[in-house]
Amino acid sequence: MELTRVRGGYSLQPILWVAPVLLAFPFLRSPESLEYFRTALLLWLLGWAAVSDLRHGTIPNWLNALGGVFALMPAVAGGTGRLGAALVGGVACGLALLGVRAFGYLMARQPGMGYGDVKLGAVVGLLLGWSGLWALYLGAVLAGVVGVVGITVGRIARRERIPFAPFIALGVVVHLFWLPAERVFSWLLWL
Repeated sequence: MELTRVRGGYSLQPILWVAPVLLAFPFLRSPESLEYFRTALLLWLLGWAAVSDLRHGTIPNWLNALGGVFALMPAVAGGTGRLGAALVGGVACGLALLGVRAFGYLMARQPGMGYGDVKLGAVVGLLLGWSGLWALYLGAVLAGVVGVVGITVGRIARRERIPFAPFIALGVVVHLFWLPAERVFSWLLWL
């Protein structure tokens, strides 16, 4: 498979198709690396969704469906407790973003976000469980900061659509590598 030449450079699409296979090798060799596989899969999925949302303004349904199937595979391998936590997290994250979408209708007579973002949030919940809500919250805070600053300096129009998938991805990365929910909540309980 070779890189597809596009205007201004090369397309990353062939690399994105091969990435899950390469990321699956440690998982296939040793079941202990289930956590590595889950994290790598989530980052691959979020990267592709962010690029798609930035370029085309949509997140493909097949990408969310593939993410949901791959998210449930490690959960099923981890036993019923892991599967239950994944399902509860997926429903909670999906409903939270569906609520944001409905709130947008109530306040501005237009959706607060697209259904692709809602489904991507559900996939994040399937992969992270309850802590997916924290990752989505971090993404929403980052999107809010960028939106307010962009409107203030005149780079973003007041009703302009801002792609949310990149902020979901950033929120997940911050959650996974810098500010996990468990650490934040332990700090709050300590205060």
